[in-house]
Amino acid sequence: MIEKLYKKSLLILIIFILGTLSMLAPVNAEPTHVSSITDGTGGAHLLNPIGVYVSGNYAYVGSTGSNALEIVDVTNPLAPVHKGSITDGVGGALLSFPSSVYVLGNYAYVASANSKALEIVDVTNPVNPIHKGSIVDGVGGAFLSMPIWVYVSGNYAYVASADSNALEIIDVTNPALPVHKGSITDSIGGAHLIHPVSVYVLGNYAYVASLWSNALEIVDVTNPALPVHKGSIVNGDDGALLNGPRGVCVSGNYAYVASQTGNTLEIVDVTNPALPVHIGSIVNGDGGALLNVPVVVYVSGNYVYVVNWGGNSLEIIDVSNPAAPVHKGSIINGDGGALLNAPAGVYVLGNYAYVASLNSNALEIVDVRMAPPSVTVSFPPPDGNNGWFKTSPVSGTVQAKDLANVASISCTGATLRDLSGIGTPSATANLAVSGEGPHEVICTATDGIGNTGADTGSANTATLRIDITPAVIMSLSVYPTEIWPPNHKMVDVIISGTASDTISKIKNVKIEITDEYHPLEPSVFTPKIKLLSGGTISFIQHANLEAWRNGDDLNGRVSTIHLTIMDEAGNSIIAERVVLVPHDNSK
Repeated sequence: MIEKLYKKSLLILIIFILGTLSMLAPVNAEPTHVSSITDGTGGAHLLNPIGVYVSGNYAYVGSTGSNALEIVDVTNPLAPVHKGSITDGVGGALLSFPSSVYVLGNYAYVASANSKALEIVDVTNPVNPIHKGSIVDGVGGAFLSMPIWVYVSGNYAYVASADSNALEIIDVTNPALPVHKGSITDSIGGAHLIHPVSVYVLGNYAYVASLWSNALEIVDVTNPALPVHKGSIVNGDDGALLNGPRGVCVSGNYAYVASQTGNTLEIVDVTNPALPVHIGSIVNGDGGALLNVPVVVYVSGNYVYVVNWGGNSLEIIDVSNPAAPVHKGSIINGDGGALLNAPAGVYVLGNYAYVASLNSNALEIVDVRMAPPSVTVSFPPPDGNNGWFKTSPVSGTVQAKDLANVASISCTGATLRDLSGIGTPSATANLAVSGEGPHEVICTATDGIGNTGADTGSANTATLRIDITPAVIMSLSVYPTEIWPPNHKMVDVIISGTASDTISKIKNVKIEITDEYHPLEPSVFTPKIKLLSGGTISFIQHANLEAWRNGDDLNGRVSTIHLTIMDEAGNSIIAERVVLVPHDNSK
C-alpha cells in the first residue's frame, strides 16, 4: 500500500527512513510515556496511522493501512479506548490512505491521498461516524491529486496536493456538498509549490511547505476564489535551512518548518509575508536535539514538538527566543514503553502529545508538561486570633504528585519529617514550624526525570505567624490606693501603666473594677492605647469610686482592679490591684 502511494518522493522517504532506524542516540529523557492504544485493541483501526487531530475528549486518527478514520476516547489519557471508526467505502466514504485529519465542529475533514479526495465525516456521534460529503480530483476544477494535508479555517478547507503541485481551496459551507473555490499551482505569480505536503492557515495567509521546491511558500487567501503568491523563502536564503521541508506550523510572527532532508527545524520570521526571513534554526544533534528526518511540527506556547521518522522520537524544542532555539527534551521508541516506531503525526493538547506512530500501529500518548511535580502545602487554621498561632510547633503536611514519580521534596521555613512515597507518583511528608514571629514556608519537589520546582497552580507556599508569649506588664500604678474619709463622695482613681509585646503587638487593654459591695455589677473600661516604640504601649484610665464603707465593716470596703492585656494573637496577661476604703484611719 505504501509503495503504491509513494511512487515519487514519499516512496524514497520511507526507504530512507527504514535505512536510518538504527541510527539512534541516547538522550536525556524528559517527556514520559503515559499510555498507548494499538491496532485491533477494542476494535481500533490503527494500522499505519499517519495523521492525528485532537478535539475535546477524542483523538481522530487517519490510519493509512486500515484505510480508516479511527476515533479514540482520550478522556483518561492513561487509558485510551476505541470509540468508533469509519473505513473506506462505508456509506460512500473515500478513505483510501487518509494522510491528514482536521476536526472543526461536528465534522472531520480528511485528505485521502489514494482516493484523490477530500472526505468529510460527520462525527456528531463518535461511536458511529458517517460519511457526509466528498470532492475528488478534477470535480469543478479541483486539484486533488495526492492530497497530503488539510487545514480548515472558517468555511474553507485548504489542501496541499502533492502531485497537483497545488494549494487547493474548497468551500465547505455545506459539508454535504463541498465545492472547488480556487487554487494556485506551482510557478503561478512566482509561487513555489512543487510537491506541497503541508499547509497552515493564519489570518489571510496560507503557509505551505513545498517539499521539492525546498521552500516555504506564502499565499494570500484573502479572496479564496483567487489565491495569489505573496512571498517565499527557499533553502539557503539568508541562511535558511529548508532542505526538504515536510511540516509547517505558524504561531504569532513565526513559521516553524521541519526540514526532513536537512534534519532541521527552521524558524522563519513572517511579520512581512511578502518578505519572510530566516530568524533561527536547530539541527540534529545540537544540544542533544533529535531531528533525524523530522516530518511534522506542532507549536504550543514556547515549545515546538517535532516527530522524527528516522529518529523514532518526539523532540521538544524551546523557542522562547526564536533566534536561538534550544533542545528541551525528547523521548524515543521504547522509553518507558513508548511506541514511537516511525512517528508520523503529532497533536498537543494540554499536558499531552498524541502521536500517530506509523510502524508501531499505535496512537502513543506522551506527557510533555516538562513541568515539576504539583506541590501542595497544608496547615490547620490558626488557633489564635487574627491569623496567629498560639502554639509551637505548628504541624502541617506537604504532598507532591507527578506521573514521572516524585524523587524528592524539599522545604524552606519548615522542618521536613516522616517522608514517604518517594519513587511513586505521590509522596507526602509532615511539616513542623517552630519559633515565634512570621514564617514563610516554601516547598518544591523533583520528579523522576529531573524537573524541579512546583508546577503551575501548585499551592506550595504558606505564611504562618506564631506568638505563644503574652505581653509583659512593665508598670502598673493605681492612685490613690486608699480613700478617706468615707463621706459618700466620688473619688477619681487613676489607673495607668505600660506594657510591651514585640511579636504580635498589643491589641487592647481592659480594666474591670469589682466592688465587694456590688460584686455582680463590675465597672468595665477599655482605655485608649498610646503607641510608644518597639511594641510598647501606655494607657491611663480614670474611675470614680465611692468614699464610703459600712460602719460595721471592720476590714473596710475593697474594690479590686483587674487589668487584662491581650495581644493580637489572643494571648492574655492579667494583673490585679486593690483600692481600700478602710474602717478607720488608724495607722
